[in-house]
Amino acid sequence: MRIIHLPFIYRLALILILLRFLPSIQAQTWVGGAVGQAQEWNQAANWNPATIPSAADHVIIPNTTYSPILSSDGGTIASLTIQAGATLTLDNASILKVTNALQKGIAIQAGGNLFIDAGASLHISGMTGHAAIHVLGEFFNYGEIKIENVGMPLHIEGAAADFRNFSYILAIGYTKMLWQNNASIKNAITGEITGMNATFAGIEMGNVQPLNEGRITLTSAGEGILATNGSIFTHAGILDIRGIGASSGDDGIELTTASLINDGEIYVRDTWSGILVNSGGVVANNKMIEIAAMRTSMELLAGGNVTNSSACGYILLVIGIRNAGTFLNDAYLSGGLGFINSGTFTNDANGVICDLNNVYGAGVTANNGAIHIANCPAAPSCPVSLAPPTAIPTMSEWALILLAICLACAGLLQMGSTQISGSHGSTSITLPLAQTLPIHKLHLTRASFIVLLLALLGVFLSFLLTGSLTFTDFIGGIFASVPLTYGIHLWFWLAKTSN
Repeated sequence: MRIIHLPFIYRLALILILLRFLPSIQAQTWVGGAVGQAQEWNQAANWNPATIPSAADHVIIPNTTYSPILSSDGGTIASLTIQAGATLTLDNASILKVTNALQKGIAIQAGGNLFIDAGASLHISGMTGHAAIHVLGEFFNYGEIKIENVGMPLHIEGAAADFRNFSYILAIGYTKMLWQNNASIKNAITGEITGMNATFAGIEMGNVQPLNEGRITLTSAGEGILATNGSIFTHAGILDIRGIGASSGDDGIELTTASLINDGEIYVRDTWSGILVNSGGVVANNKMIEIAAMRTSMELLAGGNVTNSSACGYILLVIGIRNAGTFLNDAYLSGGLGFINSGTFTNDANGVICDLNNVYGAGVTANNGAIHIANCPAAPSCPVSLAPPTAIPTMSEWALILLAICLACAGLLQMGSTQISGSHGSTSITLPLAQTLPIHKLHLTRASFIVLLLALLGVFLSFLLTGSLTFTDFIGGIFASVPLTYGIHLWFWLAKTSN
């Protein structure tokens, strides 16, 4: 009787099982140029091999004559690389999903470009330990981006990197966002970046000078913003940091040889420490900072520097200040529970201090302004108003506007040139320069009812297809309704009189 070597069978079975379930990643390279659809993503002839990319494909976009445009649902791919000189556009109403734990999500090489149009949607997930979007080139977002369960949602680095956000980015469950090495970064006035459940930092900045004019919200992270290595964070919008850590070393904002220039509104709430200014760290506040931390609202170590100035300068520190650096107040400061000073504190001529009633320590203090323990004057109110998201007109909206212009021109041609006569209550309206615009009340009523139904149908279809309604939708609808109503009314009238 032959004896079967069971351990070998087990090993062979294990190898077969692993081979079965290992992902089969293959390269799918853009070539473009298909007849009649030279730039269409969802055209097999534009790819090598000649199939539309799917969930098992690593997609490569090289620099070609015809840049790809995704204009509808692109399904799911494993990863995406945009090479130098190449451009990928996610057009209005397009959808792309990137999911693969073994690859980076989207890599934009230096000289590459990713443009996401208004109404487009990008969803990235499952890049544990890797970057969801690694920006070495150009990235412009006017659409909606959702990033889940990744290592770094946005890794932006290098002097060639140009990152611009004009719409919405949501990151959930990640290690940290990393912005570094002279990258150009701007969150525009219509931009919104939200980071949730980061294990290390909501945003880490190293040797960058980002500008935020919109809204940044960071919740439930080890650190909120960690800025180092000469970074200068210019903030002119709204920064909301909440629930950052519950133990020592977890700060809403930490600056080490880095600067925070605030011309907007900053809220730090439910954190262990509010703002920690290490040696070489600088805070220049020209607008509003409100901090409600569990331990210390603001702490300056030796070599740290804070200046609160300008007519709108306002700092509210619920738990107070620990200062071993240099603090200059030339605006409004509310100190909360007190002030431990072992550095240098100066309340300048325009400085107003409210409720800072426990100043002690071995530091140097100088008061040239006003101190109020009670009956404090009102704090300055210079709120930031963010613009609503900027909507770029879609192709359908441009078509609607063009139709409205054509109908308006048709109506103008009718003025003074042709008088339409008929029964059923015809009349006319006298316009300047002795021109008249023919009006038929019955047909106008019917046309108005039809246009109302068309408008409601258009709103429903627009929301169904794009998932949102923009300001441009309503403006285009209003602009088109009047000439469209008049045009249909004329069509009814001419059809009636011709019979």
